[in-house]
Amino acid sequence: MTDGSRHHVVFVVRIWTEAQSSGPGARRGYVEHVASGERHYFALLDEAFAFVDALTRPDTGSSAAHGHAG
Repeated sequence: MTDGSRHHVVFVVRIWTEAQSSGPGARRGYVEHVASGERHYFALLDEAFAFVDALTRPDTGSSAAHGHAG
């Protein structure tokens, strides 16, 4: 069944590990909003989730109002 009120938003998430001279590598990544091409780079997954939340929250619809930049 198709619900006409649904709105789909597509993101690409890329995560990699940067080598460090001592200890485990640092995890880095970015989230890209496919429709706008806007990217947000992150070191913590919580930052990626915050970016996605800001773009998908019904009351906002735009990350520009939240100061997110890539």
